[in-house]
Amino acid sequence: AEPVLGKAPGAAVILRRARRWLEKRDPERPFFLYLHFMDVHGPYDAPDADYEAVRESPGLPASRTLTAAEKALLRPYLTRVPWVSEPGGDDLRTWHARYLAGVHELDRELGPFVDELRASGALDQSIFVLTSDHGEELLEHGNWDHGHALYDEQIRVPLVVRLPRGAGGGRRVEEVVSLIDVMPTLLAKASAAAPSAMQGRDLSPLLEGGKGDAAAATFAGGVKWKPEMRSVRTATAKLIRDPSAGLTQAYDLAHDPGEKHDVSRAQPQLVAELERTLDEHRRALAARPALSPQKVEIS
Repeated sequence: AEPVLGKAPGAAVILRRARRWLEKRDPERPFFLYLHFMDVHGPYDAPDADYEAVRESPGLPASRTLTAAEKALLRPYLTRVPWVSEPGGDDLRTWHARYLAGVHELDRELGPFVDELRASGALDQSIFVLTSDHGEELLEHGNWDHGHALYDEQIRVPLVVRLPRGAGGGRRVEEVVSLIDVMPTLLAKASAAAPSAMQGRDLSPLLEGGKGDAAAATFAGGVKWKPEMRSVRTATAKLIRDPSAGLTQAYDLAHDPGEKHDVSRAQPQLVAELERTLDEHRRALAARPALSPQKVEIS
């Protein structure tokens, strides 16, 4: 079906239009195609068939009835789907499974599209990137949705890169990287000059099997409800700083990947090191010139 007022188009609609666009393009000209899907997002309304396919997945949490206080924290838009009022709608496991069902639905829609790109030869001549702008909290830290915190369930997202002809396929890069690195990487792969003021780094050496910086750090911010909140993350540790609440938290990710135990008091040296890294990064950004605005005509 075509889009319904107030709801983003589903993957099927977007992919149908993408197919039409690809059919009309000049096969001799390089192309850039960006597809933005909202299926894996609240409200968690994937078809029941996708839910049935994943409801027994071993990675789901144990069944547990939500408390009245936990249900009261749900933003209204998350409850505007029929299954919330049905049996099981107050079970935490159901909520996780319904969110996972959205991943299953998108995978089911996207798979045939990728197969068509492969069959046409376009896939092996392209760089294919699959990623996401954020994850969702489902009570891991006592809240729901996204935009209020910088724990990993919200900011650690998939980043899958397929190089032309599948070069280096199956390699997992252990170094922490950031979404802000995607643009400079694609520009470098396209032999296009990157603006000097652009943030991020070219990940090509890592994609090609090179060694990275074991001490590399990534940074996050822009929290919708707490715009001053920032975080810095390395492969083994993370610091979250929230000036509005006068709060600084630190986590030893090597032993506590779920970020359940704040070690900021027990490890002041770790806090000082991460705060120094975060502050140096912010000073470096402030010293950069802004990108110059440009306007172009689009169809």
